[in-house]
Amino acid sequence: MKPHKFYTLGLTLCALACPIFAWAIPSAETDLAVAAEKAKATQTPMLVEFTGSDWCPPCKQLRKTVLDTPAFEEFLAQKGWIYVELDFPRKPGAIPPELMKAREEIMMRYGVRGFPSMLLLDSDGNPYAIIVGPGKSPADYFDKLGKAEALKKEFKSSVVAAQKLRGFARAEALAAALAKLPLHFQTFQTVLIRDIIAADPDDRLGFAKKIRDGEMLLEQQKMIKAFFETTRGRQTPEHLQKTRAEALKLLENKDLLPPIRLALNKFISDGYAIEHNLEKALEYLKAAQASDPDSREGKRLVSWVQNMERILASIKESEAQSKADSDAKK
Repeated sequence: MKPHKFYTLGLTLCALACPIFAWAIPSAETDLAVAAEKAKATQTPMLVEFTGSDWCPPCKQLRKTVLDTPAFEEFLAQKGWIYVELDFPRKPGAIPPELMKAREEIMMRYGVRGFPSMLLLDSDGNPYAIIVGPGKSPADYFDKLGKAEALKKEFKSSVVAAQKLRGFARAEALAAALAKLPLHFQTFQTVLIRDIIAADPDDRLGFAKKIRDGEMLLEQQKMIKAFFETTRGRQTPEHLQKTRAEALKLLENKDLLPPIRLALNKFISDGYAIEHNLEKALEYLKAAQASDPDSREGKRLVSWVQNMERILASIKESEAQSKADSDAKK
């Protein structure tokens, strides 16, 4: 897996290929920017589908089981939500390269890493929930959407209650309200975070520092994206060694934030795996997981580490048995 292709991360839900199957929900928007303008003007939430129409079996299952049913059409009409479909087809020429790039950037912005995914945004474009994978039935999927809506309502009511307070108590209550959202969606609540910082001038809650780290993270994400762009090409031994040396040089920067360290260590691990040097691949895979252990990506890598450890143990056991058999024949 090449880390610079952000839209391919976490695609264990999808097979590599399947017969071409195109679809579109009637009245669905395909441009998130256009949908966001409508949402803000009408104060309407958005439901954003990330799908691979011509290669992703779970996407096709979601379409057949839920999205193409009269029940879902009725559900949408009842909610009045703006529906957005962002397709990532693999058929050459299916969509212009610049459109694919724009959609990949949207995925990266919201941290969407699997297909199919359904992202829920409020009327200001702030994410508050995401549903990954197909649904067993319309009722099952509606239940998931209902829980997401309940979370948003609880968050909003907590914010309203907190805004009635003053001083540090206000900051604490607003921070508690913010904590109700998934961690990777909290940073989108910029107005709320500014309110917390204003009510906490001594930065006892650390939100001012988080803002500074967030700005640094954006710069480092641009840097690592540019680096991964330069790694495109042939995976020759020379190419792998060159890009590995560059990644190791980047890791020398003590100011690198955890997500960037994770990505670089994972990149090095992948290179060693391509070279069939599993011991080194495991070493850097562990380093990647340890770089940002509490993140979604860090938690996901736990099973990767365990799986590679099992593979290495099996190889060593097989080698030891082969040696024993060879010695016995002497």
